[in-house]
Amino acid sequence: MAGRRPGPGPPSTIHLYGIWTGGSDNTRLEFGRSTDGGRSFHAPRAIDTVRGPAEANFASPMVAAGHGGTVHAIYGVWPPLPKALPRPEFLAPIRVVSSTDRGQTWGRPVELGTGVMEIRVQPDTNGLGLPTVVAHRSRHLAAAAFVVRQPGAPFADIAVCRSRDQGRTWTAPLSVPRASDDTTYLQPQLAIDEAGRLALSAFAYRRGLIDVVVFVAEPPSARFGRPVRVTSRPFDPAQGTLSGKHGAWWIGDYQGLASAAGRIHPFWNDPRTGRLELYTTSLH
Repeated sequence: MAGRRPGPGPPSTIHLYGIWTGGSDNTRLEFGRSTDGGRSFHAPRAIDTVRGPAEANFASPMVAAGHGGTVHAIYGVWPPLPKALPRPEFLAPIRVVSSTDRGQTWGRPVELGTGVMEIRVQPDTNGLGLPTVVAHRSRHLAAAAFVVRQPGAPFADIAVCRSRDQGRTWTAPLSVPRASDDTTYLQPQLAIDEAGRLALSAFAYRRGLIDVVVFVAEPPSARFGRPVRVTSRPFDPAQGTLSGKHGAWWIGDYQGLASAAGRIHPFWNDPRTGRLELYTTSLH
């Protein structure tokens, strides 16, 4: 869910947006909006549907509201997969679809690249690499991130695309720097502050342990600096977490990131105490 007040005025000017997968077996990307601060919602409608046998369903949508009535929705397009769990690591097209009039009409979906939404980090365990999108509140600037892996590579990178024309076009994916060639990045999160500084957080999985790292791209540069470690020490994701459909451990998808007034606030789940708990911190 994302919200934006288009301009000064009473609470009735607050717009709220929601995005989800629906239809038979999540074969539709559905959108709903409120134009009165959530007191009522317009009837939901599909803004994309699967296309042909190579596309089984949509997954993990996220929405961001930006300047001038811009709304962006990002999501993965899953191929047909075997029923056995954990699923194999698989590639998925990452799409974004945008509106320039607060969700009244939508452009054609744009394919940003091919991502890895479930990443094999151990022979019996998958980590998550869900796509994310963010938009500036007063500039025509948006960014999207997703996880990519080159065939046979022992690591996975995070690729970032940008748009400066309300989502009509996006830059080619640009990978963020990596600390080592045996690090797999999981679960990217994006945030953008008033000055246009873009922040990205991620889990950095290496040799069975995880650190939370943050990357920053100072305007007007399109490139991120080296990762900065946020966690005081790496943690074992198998400690205090549950096994399940993703394999020997399941760390969840409870991460977040905010950036404002010159500070960055990552938010993540961490089992260092033996229980999966939520942590946050603040950095420049």
